[in-house]
Amino acid sequence: MSESTEAEVNNLVEKFLGRAPSPATTDLIKSVHRDEVLSRLASILDAAFKKTVEQKRNIKAQQRWFTICGYPVQVMARLVRVLEYEKLRGDMDDLKRKFAARYVKSPRGLDPPPRNEPTKGDV
Repeated sequence: MSESTEAEVNNLVEKFLGRAPSPATTDLIKSVHRDEVLSRLASILDAAFKKTVEQKRNIKAQQRWFTICGYPVQVMARLVRVLEYEKLRGDMDDLKRKFAARYVKSPRGLDPPPRNEPTKGDV
């Protein structure tokens, strides 16, 4: 493949797929979509709850509407739990990366010996 053809192909792929967003941008997009879904579920929950507390309905209909209220709440709880899990997972990955790079000091103030040097007991 010639250099110009490869450049053309790369340009077409970039136009079609676009550039990959940064991880921070991806997290922001996920957060915005989750907020939108949560707000829509909250409006569904509000409408179902209003149907539940109407005095005109018989007891069985009120029970059904109350059961329906539980479904959006379960989905909302799951979304929030997944979001928190992702944040914790990201923090753990960041800590592992820092620890592997030796940026984290020991909690006792004693830094571990460098990897390549022998300790006093090994000499």
